[in-house]
Amino acid sequence: MIFIKKNKHPPRAIFSQVGHPHRGKVKWKVATNQVLRDYAHDPTPFNNGKYLFSADYGGDEFRKKLLECQGPKCAYCEKPLYKGAIEHFRPKTAWQQTRRAAFARPGYYWLAYSWDNMLISCTVCNQSGQKGNYFPVTGVRGIAPSDCSGENCTIINPTKIDPVIHITFNLSVPVGTVVGGRGDLNIEIFKLKDRADLKSSREDHLSLYQAQKLISNLPIGNGVTRQKKKDARAHLKKAQNPKYPFAGMIIENIRKGLI
Repeated sequence: MIFIKKNKHPPRAIFSQVGHPHRGKVKWKVATNQVLRDYAHDPTPFNNGKYLFSADYGGDEFRKKLLECQGPKCAYCEKPLYKGAIEHFRPKTAWQQTRRAAFARPGYYWLAYSWDNMLISCTVCNQSGQKGNYFPVTGVRGIAPSDCSGENCTIINPTKIDPVIHITFNLSVPVGTVVGGRGDLNIEIFKLKDRADLKSSREDHLSLYQAQKLISNLPIGNGVTRQKKKDARAHLKKAQNPKYPFAGMIIENIRKGLI
């Protein structure tokens, strides 16, 4: 994970006008107020998981704006992605305090259209084996229409907290900054150490960075050209961009003097 500097406001193209019946665009406040009214009128569909949320937040332009904020990568594991899934940090339909617990309803339905509650994640991090509806908190859980700022969430929201406080890297291996702390819990939740797709991809990114660093430091000659050195330096710079896949790993290893 790496800190995401997210725009404070949702894309105007999506939320600047009341929805057209054939275009599916709605004002965020209009949509949120409608959900609150629906719940007040009849909470039954929310409590049995049958309420149908509109997918207006999943439009291409909305997705594009989220990806512009975090880069074309998963908000949790930093794996590169082309499209990804719209992720509600606080699950809108139901939540689980523990892995084996039954779904507790209603979910955070009043945040279903909240720009502040959305990220892009890979399908693996988004599925039930990782985050899914799993959303443990300590202390008091937010109740509608609370802003939930008082919740102590186990899962790190990378738009609110710099993950480096809790997770660092020893080369390609993620480790918690405190044994048994919040970082270790998130590493376990998202299986950041164990997933084969992440391990191989991180190792490849790290090896490429080290190879490009070596080229950038070599003298010109014996196959090393000015262009190759220029390209190597460009890659080193790109790899440290927070929006680049696995930049969190690269930046932490540089900070610790490991690469």
